[in-house]
Amino acid sequence: MSPEKSPEDCWAVLRAAKNDFLAVLGKVYPEEMPLECAECCLVLYYLEATVILKHLQPPGVVEHMTVQEWMTRSTSEADHTVIVVKEHKTSAQQAATFALSSEEETWFDIYFTQVRPQLLSSKRSRTTLDDLGGDKRFFVSTAGRPAFNASNDLNRLHQKYKLDPVTYQTARRIFETATKDLTDQEKSLVADYLTHSTATADEHYRMKQSRNVVLASKLLKKLAGDSR
Repeated sequence: MSPEKSPEDCWAVLRAAKNDFLAVLGKVYPEEMPLECAECCLVLYYLEATVILKHLQPPGVVEHMTVQEWMTRSTSEADHTVIVVKEHKTSAQQAATFALSSEEETWFDIYFTQVRPQLLSSKRSRTTLDDLGGDKRFFVSTAGRPAFNASNDLNRLHQKYKLDPVTYQTARRIFETATKDLTDQEKSLVADYLTHSTATADEHYRMKQSRNVVLASKLLKKLAGDSR
């Protein structure tokens, strides 16, 4: 049997693809050059992998995140941006919340302003946007349609870099196991980050929750050996 993967191993594909990913982003920002289909795919897959593997959100969060949810993201005092996705396959009654670092938010913004419009301008997309809601979903495919199988996209990214695939379920289990060395308070923060809790309208509570989401995001990086 192969040895058990560590949290650091779960992020291997993100490290392997990062230079290529940043090179593609460098073509569209600030130059705004048109991208090849394969380059658009890389950007899409990398950001999907960031949500699934780095922030341990289920593929349904990627598939259901809307443009409106991106536009209404909130900036925290800790130089992070908190995104709330209200609908995903787990339950329409619960919200998934995760915190992007300032670097990650920049990546998402370049995708949204420069790459996504290229995907939506696809000739194949024009007759399907209204039917499938591609213009409302944040993540769209190279056909301009809503991303519908983020797990397959994640697998393709691993294949591209010749790495053993790591699924959402595997990454989550490995990170949950790794929390055994954290304090009880830290364990609770991570557990809350991984659990889709019902959104509340109380502003004070939401501000407190926002801080906790950022702290949990930083703990995941610490577990994966990323101290930046």
